[in-house]
Amino acid sequence: MNIYVGNLPYAATETDLEELFGEYGQVATATIIRDRYDARSKGFGFVEMENQEDGHRAIQALNGQEMMGRPLKVNEARPREDRAPSQKHSETQQTTRTQGTDSSGSQSSSGDTFHNPYTFVPSPPRDHIKAGEFAGDFDPLKYKLDHASLKKDLWTGHIPIKLTTVTPLVLLKDDGKKRDPKKHQIYEVLDYLPESSLRGMLRSAYEVVTNSRYTCFHNPDRLTYRVDRKKVKYKKSPEELLHHSLKPAKRRSVLSPADRLFGWVLQSGDQNQETDTDDENKKGYKSRIRIVCENGERPCIVEEYTDNPVPLTILGQPKPEQVRFYVAKDVQGNPQEDGISKSDAGYAEGKTLRGRKHYWHHRGLEEGNDPEYWIPSGKNRIREYIRTGRKADPQNRSIKGWIKPGTEFEVSLYVQNLQREEVGALLWLLSLSELYEGNYYFRLGYGKPLGFGSVRLEVDAEHLPLGTGKDWKEYYAALDEFPPATLDKSKRKTCMQVFEASMVEAYNTDNTYPTFDDLPFICDFLQVLSGPTDDAPIHYPRLDPKPAPEGENFRWFTENEKKIQKALPAVYDPDGLPYKP
Repeated sequence: MNIYVGNLPYAATETDLEELFGEYGQVATATIIRDRYDARSKGFGFVEMENQEDGHRAIQALNGQEMMGRPLKVNEARPREDRAPSQKHSETQQTTRTQGTDSSGSQSSSGDTFHNPYTFVPSPPRDHIKAGEFAGDFDPLKYKLDHASLKKDLWTGHIPIKLTTVTPLVLLKDDGKKRDPKKHQIYEVLDYLPESSLRGMLRSAYEVVTNSRYTCFHNPDRLTYRVDRKKVKYKKSPEELLHHSLKPAKRRSVLSPADRLFGWVLQSGDQNQETDTDDENKKGYKSRIRIVCENGERPCIVEEYTDNPVPLTILGQPKPEQVRFYVAKDVQGNPQEDGISKSDAGYAEGKTLRGRKHYWHHRGLEEGNDPEYWIPSGKNRIREYIRTGRKADPQNRSIKGWIKPGTEFEVSLYVQNLQREEVGALLWLLSLSELYEGNYYFRLGYGKPLGFGSVRLEVDAEHLPLGTGKDWKEYYAALDEFPPATLDKSKRKTCMQVFEASMVEAYNTDNTYPTFDDLPFICDFLQVLSGPTDDAPIHYPRLDPKPAPEGENFRWFTENEKKIQKALPAVYDPDGLPYKP
């Protein structure tokens, strides 16, 4: 009997599967499906049991049972021809995804599932971490993480990095003119990389991997839903479902890792009820990292469409009213069950939020993989970024170009008085492709839901001009010709190991996540950066594989509420969303 096992932890092995199912009978084979690019687990597998009766007992016992914090999905595997395309993971699908459509412009074999452009990386509560520990909260000034002088055992210097665009990068040029929201807008694009854009991207990633407090949190009032044409309020507001240890800091004594590195200012209008009578404790904290983009303006890097601006698909604004996307059933951020009513799926006691919103990398559209996709005038396939039919109205925007894929930028991260864990966290982010031998891309700029702005980061030096205060003191005392090159690859590895160990110590409270790679927010973050585990297309919800000019994705949500009432799948779930709910 062949059994499908879904929602597997990435750390699970074939041996783990064999031992788990072996309690119910003889296991013939146990297989975990792995990514063809980097051999990482896709989060599901198959177990072949020799006796059918044993297989049924195993399914009944193990379906829903937690394994390393994740409830397993166990059922009898359907024959290959009966499975949905998202479960096949075949080479045929990859060819369809990257090579496209027939001459009519319709996808030749699009399947019956797609992926929403944004997903959520879980953010577990952090109130159990002791004050003063790296992953916890504390006033950095009390630990001498200040800007007054170089500290003996803290790291100062700069990290040279290379940023490479792998899909077109769109950075809109602000001409300073007031634009009429009732008219179609056409934008020119920048031919350089602004430090502020890169800083925001890095901070967002650093927040995830350190599970820091949210930098800011939009707090709408209690939302409503309709019952028999009457408006009814949910029992809680979104802000009330966010754990207090994740809410933006209200005082300097509870700054989380991202606040301490990138800086903090008390947000005005924050409804968080944390207060402090000490005005000194409410003063801001200056960043200890400065980002400098070495390349200036370079018109040659822009692919221009000045005469025929590219009309982009309507960009949707994620709405908290979509409770099946935003609300989780537990503190791990797992999606709610399908088929429950809108009131039961809404903001209520015992529920939490799904986590931090991130946009998928659109796998298969990188430079060189599918160059025809990024030719706007092409007619032989669906280009999800282009609005068809009515191309110019107030709902969408047009652009006069983009920064070409393959463009390289030189960037320096200047840092002062960093702990080893902080250095390790930055180096880990900048070394993902090297560490995991795969393709991991950060998202930058405008149009991320449409596939724009995937970039690769890497450390651009064999030895880093980064040393402790003690190193710099010795350098200036001797007036050596070169600064201390103290952070070679071996010491980089040590910094990363210290960072990883500190995160495991903070979140492996019940021995569920013995290694850094087992932490759910790390697993899911890596998956977002590499793209969904299958080859289904990524776009806003709609009822048909072929896009409609109107972009009325509300129709999908309406149908979903009428029929299957499906929640947004988790990052680790190989299944996407159905076109026909």
